[in-house]
Amino acid sequence: MSTTHFDADTLSPGVAMTPVRQVAAMHSRGKNIEIKFGSECKTDGRTVWLPDISDKVDPFFTKMLLHGMYHEVSHVHNSDFKKLRSWMRKKRQGFTLADKKVLHSCGNALEDVRIEAIVCDEYPGINLRMHEFTSGFIERAINQRMLDPNVSIIKKLLDACYVRGRELQYLAQGKESFGFTLSDDAEALYKTICEDIVLKTSKTRSQVTIFKLAEELFGRLKHLAEEAEPEEDPQGGGGEESQPLQVDNVVRLKSGSDKYGIVTKILGNKEFEVREVSKEEAKAHLKGA
Repeated sequence: MSTTHFDADTLSPGVAMTPVRQVAAMHSRGKNIEIKFGSECKTDGRTVWLPDISDKVDPFFTKMLLHGMYHEVSHVHNSDFKKLRSWMRKKRQGFTLADKKVLHSCGNALEDVRIEAIVCDEYPGINLRMHEFTSGFIERAINQRMLDPNVSIIKKLLDACYVRGRELQYLAQGKESFGFTLSDDAEALYKTICEDIVLKTSKTRSQVTIFKLAEELFGRLKHLAEEAEPEEDPQGGGGEESQPLQVDNVVRLKSGSDKYGIVTKILGNKEFEVREVSKEEAKAHLKGA
């Protein structure tokens, strides 16, 4: 993998998209990695999707694009997607939709720590860029998300697993910490549920070990989610003083039943369209699982 450089501080985000594609091709190691631009960062092991930032002007987004490209290309080289899919199929049999999403998120958070460490072990230039971007992104967005009461504790803890895992790897190199913050309550939960798993994650380069650690993390988070399970209906109340119905709200379709819907369109006064979901899916939607 080459560490071809261009100045992310002076190259505008829109202009950066073409050279980022070129640099990704140089990092392909002979694999035919197709780069597509859309709304998010992801890969299926062959194609890498990166955010389209052609309408941005802040050079921060150029750094974000580079970080995302290195991250996803490292997934292509270092994540065995066949093993990942096989693991998910075996472990999620009989799971609710919410459980499946939490298990997948546990695996993804820990695997992200592993694959970023691998690419940074090999290429010091990438290592420095990723440290710089992650520090800025935490200050700019993640710390605020950690204080947002609308973000579920599960999501906050999984974000913390990724950030703290990478931070441990950088601290072992003598680099500065990220300045990541959690509320006191979330910090206490992190220490009880996640801290030992994240320490092991930061030291491994084995995907099989990540699977085992993710299963353990899922078991602990599932217990936490069950303890916090609300007793009330998924729609969260009702009556004359409830808030006006909005798109994306969860509603019970029939009183006393376990049939629920997610509102997709408001037609008029007390008239709306819904997508029918199970009780478990309704709860997962409300929690943002």
